[in-house]
Amino acid sequence: MYLRTLCERELYLSLFSNNPSALEKAGIPVPLKSRPGVQLITASGREFEYEQFNVLCSALPSNVFAKNSGTAPVDLSEALSTITAPTLILQPQIEPEHFRDLALTNIGVAKDDLKYIPKMSGLRPDVIFADVRRDNECEIMPNGTRRQLADDDKRMALSVIDLKNITEANASYSAEVCLYAIFVANWLHNEGKTFLGKYFVSERIYLWRHIEMPNFTKILSTKEGGNHANRLKALRQDLDDGSVPFLIYMPSVRKFFCEDLPRVVRLGDSEGWNAVPYHVNPRCSSCDWLGNRVWLSDDDRKHFDAHKDNYCTPAAEKSDHLSKMASLTKGASGVLFTGGHQKVASLVGIKAEAPVLRKHSLLKQDRGQISHRAESISTGKVTVDGVSKVGGLAKWLGAEFDIIVNFDSGSGFLTGIAIRGTLFSPYGSKFPATEGKESSSVKPLGEDAFVINKDTAVAEWAAILSFIERLADWIEEGGKQFTANGFGTLHTQICFWEVRQYEELCNAFGRHLLDILDLQNRYQRALAWLFPPDELLEKTDHLCPNIVFIRDIISGSVRLPQFFATTLLGTAEHYHHARLQPRKVDNYYFEPLGDAIPRERIFEIWKSTTGTVRIFGKTRPINEAITRYGNVLQAHAWALGSVTARLRIDLKAAISGNAPELSMTIPSGMTGVAYDSKLWDRWSQVSAAVAKTEALGSFIARAESLEAAYKAIVLTRLIKDHGNNTFEFAVSEDSSEAKIEEGDSCTVGIVSWPGFPLANGKSLNLELEPNLSFIPMHKVIAAYINSFDRVKKRLIVTLSAKWHGVDAQFNAVMSNGVLPIGTEPIYLLEGLPFDDSKTVTAILKTIGTPRCSIAAPEALTAMGTSAAKRIPKGTDPDTPVAELLWQANKLAAKVLRTNQDVEAIVTFAKTANKHPLNPSQIDAVRSCAKHHLTIVWGPPGTGKTDTLVAFVHSVIRQKKAKKILIAGPNYRTVEELSERLVKNLEDDAAAACDYYCLYSKSREPKPLKTHAEHLNLKSQKQNERSSPKSG
Repeated sequence: MYLRTLCERELYLSLFSNNPSALEKAGIPVPLKSRPGVQLITASGREFEYEQFNVLCSALPSNVFAKNSGTAPVDLSEALSTITAPTLILQPQIEPEHFRDLALTNIGVAKDDLKYIPKMSGLRPDVIFADVRRDNECEIMPNGTRRQLADDDKRMALSVIDLKNITEANASYSAEVCLYAIFVANWLHNEGKTFLGKYFVSERIYLWRHIEMPNFTKILSTKEGGNHANRLKALRQDLDDGSVPFLIYMPSVRKFFCEDLPRVVRLGDSEGWNAVPYHVNPRCSSCDWLGNRVWLSDDDRKHFDAHKDNYCTPAAEKSDHLSKMASLTKGASGVLFTGGHQKVASLVGIKAEAPVLRKHSLLKQDRGQISHRAESISTGKVTVDGVSKVGGLAKWLGAEFDIIVNFDSGSGFLTGIAIRGTLFSPYGSKFPATEGKESSSVKPLGEDAFVINKDTAVAEWAAILSFIERLADWIEEGGKQFTANGFGTLHTQICFWEVRQYEELCNAFGRHLLDILDLQNRYQRALAWLFPPDELLEKTDHLCPNIVFIRDIISGSVRLPQFFATTLLGTAEHYHHARLQPRKVDNYYFEPLGDAIPRERIFEIWKSTTGTVRIFGKTRPINEAITRYGNVLQAHAWALGSVTARLRIDLKAAISGNAPELSMTIPSGMTGVAYDSKLWDRWSQVSAAVAKTEALGSFIARAESLEAAYKAIVLTRLIKDHGNNTFEFAVSEDSSEAKIEEGDSCTVGIVSWPGFPLANGKSLNLELEPNLSFIPMHKVIAAYINSFDRVKKRLIVTLSAKWHGVDAQFNAVMSNGVLPIGTEPIYLLEGLPFDDSKTVTAILKTIGTPRCSIAAPEALTAMGTSAAKRIPKGTDPDTPVAELLWQANKLAAKVLRTNQDVEAIVTFAKTANKHPLNPSQIDAVRSCAKHHLTIVWGPPGTGKTDTLVAFVHSVIRQKKAKKILIAGPNYRTVEELSERLVKNLEDDAAAACDYYCLYSKSREPKPLKTHAEHLNLKSQKQNERSSPKSG
């Protein structure tokens, strides 16, 4: 548990938890059962393991070594003595205590620290796969390092496999597999050394997760699956999907034994358990020392009431522990504690400029809010930052849908969805009276919840379908209401509490995408394109996106007296709309440190075999449990709507803009192109959309948050006005390491106004023509960094129009003093990434449907079309680019030059650079020279640029290639290569050439200089005319 929570106190106390009576006698806190019904989850994990063991035993009876079908442990020595063919050993057990000190010393535990490591017994990996070695194989050594196996080493590999009832791996689970592997390696070199000549422990270690093993499952039902060798091959492929990189996670195991465990035990033993640090946060939800009284049994509650100070939650509240402030991490709290701020009350009144707030990235990010948060916690009062602008939340809207998504990350399924819909009439209008109700500016559409009543894909799809039908009906109904009442366009905002809930809904839509696309109703099908990331976009003529995450706004603008975690129900308790009082949620369904309904409640439904569930000690029908679960989901949606409504009131002066119209169109694929091109085009659009979404998120983030993430340069005061919109500024102390360079063209933000880059002429009241009023400032203002002295903290920047088409808007901004230059801090940040998706579309259309284009299976699957569908054969000519896309393997094998010419290029390239090429670089040059297509791959620092420089230099001096095009992913890459190449060429009179560097219209060319007369160098923009000479 420690590797997941990193809680030192829980680690120390858990070492004694096996003997509660001895603990109480010794004055050490007794563990209290923290979660009612948790045994269901534990049992589910065991069931998963046994199910997989049964599958293996039945599908591979000759390749499994087990007792009682894997339900009983086996002796590893016995198994290794018996097997000869590839074998899965189920539940192998070793006794690490027999070689404990040697193993711990091997991985680096100091001799004096061995006494702090508790006794270890009964180490039992779920599976060890004894398999034939692979061509490229590494052995795990007893000290935790690896050793490459010699080619003639024919020993069998022992791969550790850990079964987890999860769909997502985490660092804790991955480190656990590494721990098993390192102790099995030590066992093999000690107790099992008689097997060293036959086996080695492989670095190939795996997590077998609760997902379908697709290849293995599929082959069992095929003719090929009759051969058990094919079944093993399929299983290996599936295992590779859950491969755990040993080199990445082994250091955390080493650190745990060598540093963390000795430090914690030494401290607890010498100064007492209450001297061991703790930090209450959402990771503590399963801890037996948390102290959540409402979940305790009657007996545990009596003990808790008599020893409250022994448990973290009441102890933290009583001592005013820093973890009470939900925004503080354990690391940030440690910095504050060391700096003399050991209680929340001590942070009241702390200045944003306080030195201690510059010693941690999170403190830097939140330094303007920490004092206010501390005051709210100390006084119990809610305060709101209504001064700073808030991006994302619309001021005017016609419809709001509040969506709650509950999910179980272990099973990989949603557990429930709730939705609440509301219509708002335009200002000055009302919905007409109906059925005895008075006319009103607010019209509820209703609320609903959809519970996944079984952990199966069929049950999940049933709930998702019901959700889709309800949301589509409401969207359609809202549009009809606005049309019927003459209200105009329906502007819509969809609210989620947090990003993770939105992502899980998108994932669920992805799991059932083909079912969704088969729906008959157009509005229902269109929802498949509402929730994927490319729809989370800022439209050019709007300030707010359709989808907004309320917790981000709460965290940034509202200071709450909420302890330990910022949760939805906790927020609603302190902060809600007066007419939308939060509904009471029973403690049985309340997660105090999280936003989900306790996981145990859905498992009570999922794992019921009798159609009944125990609720409050009574046996009740399962339908009642499902209804209760749905009611709680609706209470969450109600809370979300209430919090959002309060925000729109309190932040009235800080938000602006209309919510955009909700697009319910269904994108159609390109026509007249190869089938693969449809997928490439869609991928290009989605990639550009995701990149744009990330950038737009930075446009509404606070300056201190961007600065702490090295994404912004804060300009604190004006030093000098150089004229022509060129200014020199003092740079904030914390901006000197920003990932922004001289020569970059940036976007301008205002520190007191998050979201300014998304403001437009209309929202800024610039009185421009209507057709000029809706272009956001990040497309109007360009800030070119002339110089940036990181030591002296000085920066010179020139402001200009982004391009000539926005001159009017830029001039209006400058003449109206919109940018507070010299009066308050502003900041620079990167603008939108370059979007070449339209260029990709144009290229793919030009390529058409070449004869060589054969649809890839991946394209058929990704585009949601059956492989059996007839796809017309290509009829367009096979152009060079078409051959590259569909017949790259043939191009890579096609010879371009004679061996004599190839060796001439290689011979010169070997010493073309300042330092000679190494053998692998020489091989790369030879391949480039010989074949039509070569990919040179290597990690950073392996000399790929030097290789290319030497190759191109050699080709140029041959004078046989008339034109060479050098392209790259960004300017810096091409400029770096060009500068190195020019240095080579200018010292070689035989390499005469014309060298042109072409830049976009918005990029200032970087001049290339040389003293060599045989080189004609020129840098220019695309719109500049020049006639390159041949050569």
